[in-house]
Amino acid sequence: MPVPIVEISFSKKKYSIFFIVFGILFLLGIFLLVDPLLSSPNFSKTFWKTIGVIGILVFGFGAYTMAKKIVETKIAMTISNEGIFDNFSKPPYGFIAWKDIEEIKKRKTHEQKFLLFFVNNPTFYLDKFNHPKHQKILSNYQERFSTPICIAPKSLNCTFDELHGLILRRFNLYKKNKLHV
Repeated sequence: MPVPIVEISFSKKKYSIFFIVFGILFLLGIFLLVDPLLSSPNFSKTFWKTIGVIGILVFGFGAYTMAKKIVETKIAMTISNEGIFDNFSKPPYGFIAWKDIEEIKKRKTHEQKFLLFFVNNPTFYLDKFNHPKHQKILSNYQERFSTPICIAPKSLNCTFDELHGLILRRFNLYKKNKLHV
């Protein structure tokens, strides 16, 4: 019997909090630009206007980016009978087939929880990315954790334990069905 596909979205709540913080800092930048004299008599008016412009640009861009994430309808992760499609990690791994996965482990470092996917063909996943920055990230994961696939689900609309349970159940179901085929 086919098991339904699970689609997990991005966490709108987390992006909303960032949007509010960036929005407040953006408004502070406007305040510094419009009325720099109220800020501090120890620095020049030009200094505070410059800080205001930088704040407007940086935090305005941050607020814009978070607003886009809030209204975005793109699915962050899909879990199916064939495997996982990761569309949220940095870099996004894309499709990870159950047949490639040998083991899934949990890991916690510096209060950050990860899911580690140990695969039978790590070079396939390392070679998927052409950008040097992405290759460096994956190579670091390979050196640190002995696998290039390391997923930290903090931007998903579920808890770490919920995601771990979903993935582990589907992986175990795949292994069980594979033995009976």
